[in-house]
Amino acid sequence: YIIDSSDAETKIRKAEIALEKQKLSYDQTLESKNNLTVKSQIDGVISKMYIEEGDNINSGGKIADVIDSKNLLVTMSFNSKSAQNIKAGDSATIYIEATGESFDGKVEKVASGSYIKPTGALVSDIEISFTNPGALLEGELATAIIGNYSCNEAGQIRYKSNITITAKTSGTIENLYFNSGDKIFAGDIIATIQNDSAEINAQSGLLSLEDSELALQEAKDALENCYITSPVTGIVTYKYYKAGDTVTSDSRTSLAVVADMSKVSFSMSIDELDIKKISVGQKVQVTADALENIRFNGVITEIGITGTTQSSVTTYPVTVVIDEYEGLLPGMNVTAEIVLEEAENVVVVPVSAVSRGNVVLVKEDFANSLATQTSTTENKKDNQAGKITNKSGAPEGYKYIRVTTGLSDGEYIEIKEGLSENDEVYVVTTVRENVTSSNSSASGMMGGMTMPSGGMPSGGFSGQMPSSGSRPNFSGGGMSGRGF
Repeated sequence: YIIDSSDAETKIRKAEIALEKQKLSYDQTLESKNNLTVKSQIDGVISKMYIEEGDNINSGGKIADVIDSKNLLVTMSFNSKSAQNIKAGDSATIYIEATGESFDGKVEKVASGSYIKPTGALVSDIEISFTNPGALLEGELATAIIGNYSCNEAGQIRYKSNITITAKTSGTIENLYFNSGDKIFAGDIIATIQNDSAEINAQSGLLSLEDSELALQEAKDALENCYITSPVTGIVTYKYYKAGDTVTSDSRTSLAVVADMSKVSFSMSIDELDIKKISVGQKVQVTADALENIRFNGVITEIGITGTTQSSVTTYPVTVVIDEYEGLLPGMNVTAEIVLEEAENVVVVPVSAVSRGNVVLVKEDFANSLATQTSTTENKKDNQAGKITNKSGAPEGYKYIRVTTGLSDGEYIEIKEGLSENDEVYVVTTVRENVTSSNSSASGMMGGMTMPSGGMPSGGFSGQMPSSGSRPNFSGGGMSGRGF
């Protein structure tokens, strides 16, 4: 959805204007605060100090005179025709009239115009800079030669920089760091001024600036809220509003329903006696009442810690997610079995082939051979596995041997030790035979079974079981639940 944004855009513009005004105001208050620290703008020497600590000073009041006595300037006139051949940057030689000393200098500026001296000479002024050797003062006279041209008359030496530092805000001189005659560099703090109002105004201005920034962001967020985007990729299943409808800012207003169809989930209830067996990540085998002979693979993604008690039985919600769910629709009933344990590529036999005490029936010669192998094998996990037992009831020519069992799904059971792939085990079954009289008799029949490795055998139980056919994933233990 796109909601009419004209009002939101107007509020943004107003917030932007308010913020700009507040920035200007804050810059002024910040400048006033910064002016409480008085700094020198040039390198030089303090020639005069006008204040002392504790003095009150007004904005514009004098604080100190600073002169740059190291760098000197002198302006003198040259004949106009000579000046036309001189340019800024040319080298010059300065002569001090009082002492006759000479110093190297440089042309800083050549006047573009000319004027007539009282003597009638047409001259142009040229400004030359040079470094003070340490003893020259303002007002001393000097002459100069630039190339082959001499000045028309001497000029007075002056300091290149000579400023009076003034206060830019009023207050009380709190600290004074220099005195008259001290050398100072540009950026050095000469004094600090105390003015509580300037400090408070700066802090208040900063808070007002932050408030204006938040107001602008709030207005921008309101504009963003005019564009309703889907939080997930999916299918729109229902729309509550159409173009032209009026909506309010009530957060409970629903505009549309979007279903994320990338996966489906359902919740199943697990009894309190079994919940400790469950963990996130366990596999779940799911079937649906509406989809016969189709099995879906799920995984546990969440286990609720808040149980529900009903009829003195407490159950806990477990969430299962199915990635591949083709055919399943929301609302369908499903049955789920949680895989607690599983084994792959193992030797299995039908449960009926294992008698009480974990023994199986094999031919006597095979049992003897197996017992011999077992006695010579070292490091057996179960030193009884593979050995002949004294269990009675074995038919003639057969023996019972002990095995170590593992997982079982109720139909087949895992053999961990005692037998190997393709070993034959036998089952004694009881059948009923009809006779001419009303009496019936029971006789024992045995069938041999070859055990495959890596899965469950298929086929009948009479005769030798074929080794083909398997179920590659052997699961043991399960819990079922319904709901989707």
